[in-house]
Formats: sequence, structure tokens, C-alpha cells
Amino acid sequence: SPPNWTDSRAMQVAPQDTWPSLHALIMVVNDAKKDTSSTNGMIRSVNTSKLLSFRAKEVVDGRLEEIKAAYLSRDFETFGNLTMMDSNQFHATCQDTHPPIFYMTDVSKAVVQLVHGYNACFDRIRAAYTFDAGPNAVIFVEEEHRQHFLAFMLRYFPFVTKSNKPELLLEARKIDLEAAVTSKGDEVASMSESSRVPGSVRMIYCTRVGDGPRVLTPADSLMDLRNGTPCANMVIKVGESEDDDPVELVQSGSVEEKEPEEISTALKEEFRGIRQALGDHQRKIEDLIRKPAMPKEQTVLAAIGKLTGLYVIFYASLGLFDAISKNWKIRGHRILPFLLGKKS
Repeated sequence: SPPNWTDSRAMQVAPQDTWPSLHALIMVVNDAKKDTSSTNGMIRSVNTSKLLSFRAKEVVDGRLEEIKAAYLSRDFETFGNLTMMDSNQFHATCQDTHPPIFYMTDVSKAVVQLVHGYNACFDRIRAAYTFDAGPNAVIFVEEEHRQHFLAFMLRYFPFVTKSNKPELLLEARKIDLEAAVTSKGDEVASMSESSRVPGSVRMIYCTRVGDGPRVLTPADSLMDLRNGTPCANMVIKVGESEDDDPVELVQSGSVEEKEPEEISTALKEEFRGIRQALGDHQRKIEDLIRKPAMPKEQTVLAAIGKLTGLYVIFYASLGLFDAISKNWKIRGHRILPFLLGKKS
């Protein structure tokens, strides 16, 4: 690369509204820190993987042009195939690295097989996965098929409850899938032990193409650049569409300003949520430092143990008394005169 890295720039190839029906479902398999960071992994691959060298020289440039053309023409079949093939080849270079790098997990591989099984039901590409340097799947799907595909995946990862759009998950769970689709999915899922396991997929984000990073002018700033204090002309924008944040600070004049009553209500809702979250955390901390109460089962077992001990002591006492009584009957006629000072 040139010293100024002029060959490593990202350029937008199409406006935001080129493909408005394209959606992405992000299936979070693991949100923990990776064993091998992306930077360290890439350095190791560059130094040891011949496949990565071949990919850079023979594949990348041509594939970029192909997928750019597919995107601009909204050709999901070509776009999906290229996306999955490129993801697979990237992870092949990770395994070609020495020592090898394994970013994908068994759950990731199960997602891959389920996507291919789903597409096979329709003899065309309806969903397309891609994985970066990690186990989490980004699955592209067109809006008309999003809920159907989501219902399919929730059949095999039924324990997912977290989402930025939980209403979409609830809606998808109500969909009755065709017998042919469930039959194919069950066949694929039976070859993996990773589906239908609690916690295998932690969360599903539902999103779409956004406008990306923007260069803002001082007039767009939320603070006074001279002293770092919030701008005096800040108002609250209350989100109304599904893509809006619930409450967002914006500059006056850029959106319709809300009445003070609406601003007050929005702020109260925000603070109520914060207060509730803090209260939940405080209760969790108190539970941790408080001496744990004995579980109900252990309490019952302790009571049974005490009763058993009393039972053993009682019958041991009876046994001792019986032995003394029998001994008295045998030798009492000799001991009693002795105690009374009489000779036998």
C-alpha cells in the first residue's frame, strides 16, 4: 500500500434508497470478547495464508464489481450467492492461517446449514448469510420474506426473546410454516446438536440499510463548540416511526418542535426507565451480599435429619433401658441384699 493508504478508502456505491426492501437480521451467537482479535488475526493470515494471497490477487476485485452490479440492479439471487461465497472463502483463509483461526462456532455452522435448507425449499435464494471475524450471523433477506424466514429460524432457535424489535419476533411466532419447509428444516437441524439449545442465539437485531456516516457542520452540532456546553436551542424529538429512537436530541428548526408538555412526558418516561433499571441492579447487589436463605428443599431435608436423629436417640435409650431391666431381673436378687446390708 502507498504510505498514505490512499488505496484503503471506503466509497459509497449507491444512495440509501437504492434498495429499500433489503433487510438484515443479525443473529448474536456470542457477544463476548474474541480469542483472536480481527487485527491480530489479519496480520497472522497475511503472514502465513497462501489462500489469502490468492484471494487478494485473483478474487476480490472481480467479486466487488459483481456484487456492486447485483446491488444496483437489486438482483437478490446474485447478491445472495456472492455474499455467502465470499463469507465462506474468508473463513477458509482463517483456517488456512497457521496456526488456524476459528471464528465460527457450531451454532454459526448450524445457521449456515439452515439458511441453505430454507433456500432449497424454494429453489432460489431467499436468505443470504455473511460472517465477519466472529460467530455472529448477518442474514440479508428482502422485506416480503423477512417474517417467514424469521419464523423458520425461531423454530430452531426458540429460546430467543431479546431483540431491538421484539414485536417482529412475536409476529413471526404466529406464522404457520408450510409442511415442506418444516420437513426440510427438521432434516437439517437433526444433523446439528446446536439448535433448540437455550442460549445458543442470544439476540436477533432487525435492521435495514441506513444512510451511513455523515460529515456534520458546526450548525448540526449538539453542543456549543466554543465551550463544550449543550446548545441552547435543543429540543426533544419524540420518535414516531419504527426506525426512530424513542427520544432524540435535535436542533430546533430541523424538526417540528414539541410542546413543553410532550417534552416533559418523554423525559419522565426516560427517567422512570432509568430509575427502574437502577432499582433492579440495586436489588441484585443486595441479594448477592445478603446471607442466602436456605432453599425450601434444604429446609425439608434438615428437618428430616433432625427427626431421624431424635428417632435414633429415642430407640437407643429404649434399648439401653431394656438391657438394664433384663440385667436387673437376672442379678437383682443378689444386688438388692448387698445394698441392704444382708448376706445371701
